[in-house]
Amino acid sequence: MPTIAQVLQDRGYVTGMIGKWHVGGPRLEFKPAARGFSEVAEWAGLDPDNSTGDGFYWGFRLLGPGPGLETILPSLGQSDADDHYLTRELTDRAIDFVSRNSTRPFFLYLAHVSAHSPLHVPARFDNSSFGYDLTTADGKTSAMISDLDREVGRLVDHIDALGLGPNTLIVFVSDNGGTASGRSGNFRRNAVVRGWKGSLYEGGTHVPMIARWTGQVPAGIVNATVCSSLDLLPTFAGFSGVTLPPGVEGRDLSRNLTRGAWSPSPDLFWVAPRFLSYSDAEAAGADPEQLDQFAIRSGNLKLVLGPDQGQPGLFDVTSFQGELTDLSAANPDLVASMLARYKSWHASESRVPTTLTAVGETLAVPFDSRFDFADGDFTFSIDALSTELTQRSTLAVRPGCWELSWVDDRVRLELYDDRPGSLEERAVTLQTEPLRSGETHRISFSVYGQAWRGNRILSLYVDGALAQRLLPDAYPPGKSFYAATSSDQPITVGSRPDGTSKFLGTLSPPRIFTLALPRDEL
Repeated sequence: MPTIAQVLQDRGYVTGMIGKWHVGGPRLEFKPAARGFSEVAEWAGLDPDNSTGDGFYWGFRLLGPGPGLETILPSLGQSDADDHYLTRELTDRAIDFVSRNSTRPFFLYLAHVSAHSPLHVPARFDNSSFGYDLTTADGKTSAMISDLDREVGRLVDHIDALGLGPNTLIVFVSDNGGTASGRSGNFRRNAVVRGWKGSLYEGGTHVPMIARWTGQVPAGIVNATVCSSLDLLPTFAGFSGVTLPPGVEGRDLSRNLTRGAWSPSPDLFWVAPRFLSYSDAEAAGADPEQLDQFAIRSGNLKLVLGPDQGQPGLFDVTSFQGELTDLSAANPDLVASMLARYKSWHASESRVPTTLTAVGETLAVPFDSRFDFADGDFTFSIDALSTELTQRSTLAVRPGCWELSWVDDRVRLELYDDRPGSLEERAVTLQTEPLRSGETHRISFSVYGQAWRGNRILSLYVDGALAQRLLPDAYPPGKSFYAATSSDQPITVGSRPDGTSKFLGTLSPPRIFTLALPRDEL
C-alpha cells in the first residue's frame, strides 16, 4: 500500500519528514526516504533513560535521507543548549522546509517527540504564566505540553506570515493516549476515561484530532464523526485529486472537514498485546499464547477485551462512565454479533491470500513482509507428507530470516539473520521429536514478542500439539534476537540443497496474527 508521501509525491508535491519515525526498525526499505519522502530529518535518540537528557531532548542525532548521520549539539549544560532542545530544533527545521518550498505544493510530516518520557523541561521554559510545579512529573508533563503548543503555534504563525493559510491544511493528531502512573514517571491525567497507552480502552485509543485550513475548515466546530488515522490518506488524496489504488483502507473525510458534515462511522477494530512484556504476562499468570487484547467500536458501543479482563466487556463510550459499566450480560446477542464481526475482520486482515499444493516440485510464495521475524508476530503453517525423512529437505524458507526443514526424521526450525555484519550466534533452533513417516503432518510455528524489547517467544507445533517453545528467559546467553531480511525474496516451498525437490503437501492458507494461535486453532 502507498504512503501519503508516495501518493502526493507522484502528484508533484515535495515531501518532507521531520522527527520520530518508529517503523521498520533498521531496515532501509522501511525508512522515510524509501516511503516517498524527498527530505528527511529523522530523530534518533541515543538513551531515553539518560538522566541528563543528553541523547534524547539534547545532543541527539538526526538521520538524513542518505548515508551518514548528523549530530545536533550542544548537549545539556552548554550555554545555548535550549536553542537546540528537540522540540525547538524540529520546529525550526519544519519552518525552514516550509520557507524553501512556499511556492510549490508540499507535504510535511512533522512528528514531535514531546511530551514523551523522559520528562525534560527546557531550562529556559517561561513558567510565569502557568505556575507548574516543575519538581513533579505532573508539572513537568504540563510544561512540556505547553512548550509543544507554543512550538506548533510558531509553525502555524509562520505559515500565515507567508500567506499560505488559505492553501494549507494542517492536521494535529496524537498516536496514542497518555502513559499510566509509574511507567517512566510520565503520569497523565485521563480524568474519568479508562485506560492508558497500551490498552484499547478510550484512554489508550481516543486522541485529539484538530484540523485547520483558513477559509475552508470552519473554525470552532466540534464534529462528532468517529474517525481514525487510516482516514488521513483517503482524505488527503481527495483534496489533492488523487485516485487511490484498490485496497486502501479508510474513508475520505473532506466533506466532514470543510462542510461540518457528520456521517456514521463503520466498525473500527483494534488488536494489540495485553501485556507490554512477557515478564508482565508471566507475573499475571497469563498463558503466553493468550496475550491479545482487542476491541471493536460500532456506533457508540465498544466491545473490549482489555489487559485486565478475562472476558470481553460491552460499553457505551458516550456515557462518561469511564468504560466501567459492562452491558454485555444484558445484551448477549449484540455481544455475539460484534464478536463475530471482529473475528471475521481479524481473519481477513491476518490471512495471506494463497493456498499452494505441491507434488514433487518447488513453489514460491509471493513476498509478504508480515512473514519476517523482525516485522511482526505471526503463525506459519504447512501440511507436509513425511516421506524420505532420513534426508534433509526444506519445507519452507524465507531467505535471511527463517527455514523450516526435515532433518533425518525430525522437523527443524531455524531463525537467523544473515545480513552482512550479522553475528552467527544470532541463529536459534527449535526441533521436534521423531515423526511418523508416510503420514501428512501439519507443521506450524509462531512468533510472539516486541522487537524493541529483544527476544521473542518462539513455538513449534506438530499436528496442533506444542513440540518445543523457546521463551526469552531460556535463550542462550548472547543470542538476543532482532532478525531481519534485506530483500523482497519470496518464501520458497519444497527444495533440497542439491536443487531437487521431494515436497508432497500443501502450504495452508497462512494466518498471520499478532500473537501465537491457541493450539486448537492450528
